[in-house]
Amino acid sequence: MYWCHVSFNIDFVLDLARNGELLTYIKKVQLNVHFACHLLGAFDMPATQFYAAEILSAIEHVHSKGVIHSILLDENMHIKLTDFGSAKILEASESGSSEPERANSFVGTAEYVSPELLTDKSACKAYLPRFNVNQTADFTTIPTISSDFWALGCIIYQLLAGRPPFKGANEYQTFQKIIKLEYSFPESFPDVARDLVSRLLVLDPVVRLGAPETGGTYALKNHPFFNGINWAGLFDSPAPKLHPYLPKLAEHNDTELRSKNEIFMRKSLEGKARDPFREDEVEDLGEERARKLKEQAESPWASFLLKNELILRVGPVHKRKGLFNKKRVLILTDKPRLLYLDQEKMVQKGEIFWTPRMVPELKGRKHFFVHTPNKTYYFEDPEGKAKEWVDEVNRTLLDNFGPTG
Repeated sequence: MYWCHVSFNIDFVLDLARNGELLTYIKKVQLNVHFACHLLGAFDMPATQFYAAEILSAIEHVHSKGVIHSILLDENMHIKLTDFGSAKILEASESGSSEPERANSFVGTAEYVSPELLTDKSACKAYLPRFNVNQTADFTTIPTISSDFWALGCIIYQLLAGRPPFKGANEYQTFQKIIKLEYSFPESFPDVARDLVSRLLVLDPVVRLGAPETGGTYALKNHPFFNGINWAGLFDSPAPKLHPYLPKLAEHNDTELRSKNEIFMRKSLEGKARDPFREDEVEDLGEERARKLKEQAESPWASFLLKNELILRVGPVHKRKGLFNKKRVLILTDKPRLLYLDQEKMVQKGEIFWTPRMVPELKGRKHFFVHTPNKTYYFEDPEGKAKEWVDEVNRTLLDNFGPTG
């Protein structure tokens, strides 16, 4: 980062982080189409270990500079820190007291806020040692924040599980869950990661892994979760490939279901996404189609359809994200549209927008993926008819966009 003073302004020149924010790769957000960012739902263990290690190294560095500090990815998919506009420079303790000081400011998003910040309205500062001329450690000169290790635990949990450990209907409910430590691990959460997260998500910041009383960042780096990490060459090593995949989940899939990352980047027929809300020319419905539309008008899904929109396939699915799944009704229509509903509440939860680069992928009798340029959707058909879904989506793609090459 560079800066210069021009007239009454201070201008900053920042490195370009071409791949955007780390968590956009797993969070459901609106993406800038100019970035090659792809929503995966969750990361596998190698990717989680790599990015957790880089985050920890970055935290250790800014702490050594006495700075509380968002996390971006450069063109080589390495971690970069940003949002220093909301950073806070922490002054060294002048009293020489060994008691932790407090940083009275709110820095971070609701899901990662530490409990001590909510209860004490401040972030707990621990101290890293600075060695003086006599090579003895002075623990009162470089402040750091135990709250950041809580946030690290939240990030590791979300990278593996696909959603944050503390999530309420609103910020207040999220804060209540944090204060009460109300979270649980999915059944298939890796044991070594479960142990690390459990040691980071501790209400008392003094006994949280990473705090000086627990051995500081040295002890944190030596946790078995980070076995195999080359800390000295971490930022010079290639970043792991991020592949769409479903982790193992009891009663759903016994093995990880993976896909090549390039599958949704295939060359396709030139053309724009078809707009399902366009005004169509008058269609020749035909007797058979008119009959189906009339019958369909009595179905429970009629209220979710557009004018003269015909359902090609409908059925129950489990929509998967990381280590979690939700029961949904998936509807494929001839517009084309692919939408999923909450049958109990009878509300539409989302829609997969069609482009020539959409790719359905069969992963077994029950499982199939739907790749789009910005996101992979993971589905499980409890009736074991995944192939029928993939075939119907492929036929609809061919009817609307023609063959791909």
